[in-house]
Amino acid sequence: MDQALPVTDARRDLVKRTVAKGATDEELDLFFYDCRRQGVHPLDKLIHFTKRKDKYTPITSIDFMRMRAAATKEYAGSDPASFEKAEDGQPLAAKVTVYRLVQGQRCPWTAIARYDEYKPEAGPSGQGDVMWRKMPHVMLEKCAEALALRKAFPAELHGMYAKEEMDQAGPTAKEIIQNRQEEMAEHKTVAELLATPTPAIANFGISHGDPATPPVQQAFDAMRANLAMTTTITAAEDTVRPFVQAHQGTEHLDWLTMAGDALSEQVAAIKGGKR
Repeated sequence: MDQALPVTDARRDLVKRTVAKGATDEELDLFFYDCRRQGVHPLDKLIHFTKRKDKYTPITSIDFMRMRAAATKEYAGSDPASFEKAEDGQPLAAKVTVYRLVQGQRCPWTAIARYDEYKPEAGPSGQGDVMWRKMPHVMLEKCAEALALRKAFPAELHGMYAKEEMDQAGPTAKEIIQNRQEEMAEHKTVAELLATPTPAIANFGISHGDPATPPVQQAFDAMRANLAMTTTITAAEDTVRPFVQAHQGTEHLDWLTMAGDALSEQVAAIKGGKR
């Protein structure tokens, strides 16, 4: 954590009201400890406070895990994922090997992630597994890579999980009821913050793709494709803003959440020099 930003009572209260809503004092202490251990500030949003089955679990992105591994100067790359597939092409498992330099030798750490162990349920909205249905290989590969990175860099990544790994451990019904109003209030705030005029870019409220694909998914796909090409944080925010403005409302909550996750991952990649 940046030592120039000491944890004052005011900052602690800000974190609890914004990025760690619902945290107990003990959970907040753990969250600050995890952020400090990883060298980030809670307000950087590189580590996310989440509760899974009433238990605090820190969540991050695969890009941040790669950044932490690279910071050791011992990360020596990884092999492309290999897949075990069913007859219809559906992935059954993904295998990823990550390399670390150990006394000058390039040593492999291999991990396997199985589809049926990580794919989440569709959930009440029917959209809880939308990314797993749309991009099953990408999602499963991220899980396998996260497993391999933790094996290769246990001291740096102990207790850290990529979002894709935790999709299957969705919130309980009790947590959904407790958090729904806070989630909607948070997205409303995001929408208000993004209410400034947007530079002339694609209108993500209008779709022109396959008519069999839901319009909101077409809009999300277009936004995500443009987001991947951004090279500055300002450009990334300008790309996501029209989608957020065009899709406010409870029926689009899951899509707004995914848009926020996509923006966070892109910002982390830009900060890490990957764009």
